[in-house]
Amino acid sequence: MPRIVAQGDNLNELNRNYVQAVLKEPVFLNSVPKCGTHLLRNIMRMFVPVEQQYHQAFIQIPILRQHTAAFNKDKPWISWGHLLFSDDSAIALRGVRHLLLVRDPYDWVLARARFFLSDTFQGALEHLKGGNISAEEIMNMMILGIHNKAPTMQEIYVHNALGWLGTDTRILKFEDLLAAVIQKTHKTILLICWENVVLAICLMIGEIVY
Repeated sequence: MPRIVAQGDNLNELNRNYVQAVLKEPVFLNSVPKCGTHLLRNIMRMFVPVEQQYHQAFIQIPILRQHTAAFNKDKPWISWGHLLFSDDSAIALRGVRHLLLVRDPYDWVLARARFFLSDTFQGALEHLKGGNISAEEIMNMMILGIHNKAPTMQEIYVHNALGWLGTDTRILKFEDLLAAVIQKTHKTILLICWENVVLAICLMIGEIVY
């Protein structure tokens, strides 16, 4: 089982420095793996009350049924994770405001390689570290997958992104989000009114697209 080493943060304490938007409906921040998941999550955490943030788990298919409380309509939470398109995830997210973060595949390949070769990731791919394989071979593995160890880029994008197209899911491009964070102007915080749910997203020129 792969293990990801993550450090704690003090964002719950920093949260009080920002104007909060109380959620009236549950919100789920979904993303294709390695598409800026934590950047989006940490931005959103600043604008939703801490008591409405679901910190119990990073929600994925294997543990979905243990965390359906995150999507409770009577007690709205903002939660996050990687939920690929499936019958279980579609049912769980019915009536939930669903935002999906995607990334340019060219950048995604580099991000995936950097992650697998970092100390943050610990799993069955440790033998790839230390210069045992050329950069070109690593790139090919990120695109074509590694037999019985890592899925192909196509499989990930089909199940984690393309499957959600044409549904009520809102799509956000990582490149738009990053550009807004870097530029940091007075227009950085754009409040997007999503019916009666207010989402605060750090954007300037980026838009949520369908």
